[in-house]
Amino acid sequence: MDASPVISVPITVYRCPAMLLQSAGSVLAQTYRNLELLIGVNLEDDEGAALMRAAEYLGDLDGRVRIVDCAGCDDGFSKAVRTIAACRTEWVSGVDYDDLWYPDKLARQVPLLDQYDVVSTGGCYFGDKHAVIDVPTGRLNADHFRRGNPVMSTSAVMRRADLLKLDPAYRDWAFDYKLYVDLWNAGRKFYALPDVLVLHRLHAGSTYNTHDRPEVLKRIQALVKG
Repeated sequence: MDASPVISVPITVYRCPAMLLQSAGSVLAQTYRNLELLIGVNLEDDEGAALMRAAEYLGDLDGRVRIVDCAGCDDGFSKAVRTIAACRTEWVSGVDYDDLWYPDKLARQVPLLDQYDVVSTGGCYFGDKHAVIDVPTGRLNADHFRRGNPVMSTSAVMRRADLLKLDPAYRDWAFDYKLYVDLWNAGRKFYALPDVLVLHRLHAGSTYNTHDRPEVLKRIQALVKG
């Protein structure tokens, strides 16, 4: 593997231009400079025009920024798929528009990509709650996946081809967890750094973190092999 691969970083956004600027800024401030940032924007969204202005501002500041037209994408899943598909590189690390990365996040992960297929990190909640996120560390195993999603999705670096295997049947809930279980069952190797390298924002609009769908989680847990 190339010792310094280009990492594509897709962000899909549908509101809060200020949060987009903060999140994108934390990506562009990475000490690992070999990256491209893709911002998926749908002008039809309520704040679409303001989001486009924010994305264009970032593009004027940094030539590594590309804007992906998400016209016609009416939910987060379809926006994510279109933005990921536009990535030009083998390795991808998505970030939520309201989350933040520590400057050395990618620099800590890239050296592990010649040993593992998915490399994630630890993180902390901020915003409406402040706490270290309880995720396992080290090399992940089947028991980790059976207990729940062991991967901080907004931290993971993985192959674009694998990320595009998102299951549309889970588009409304836990599509990331379902993907990781599918990849685990296919023999992919996962590693989670113990370091807190991502800040995951909790607020009233955080759909996944403010809703509970235990029946969906149980259905995914039952799929874990090994």
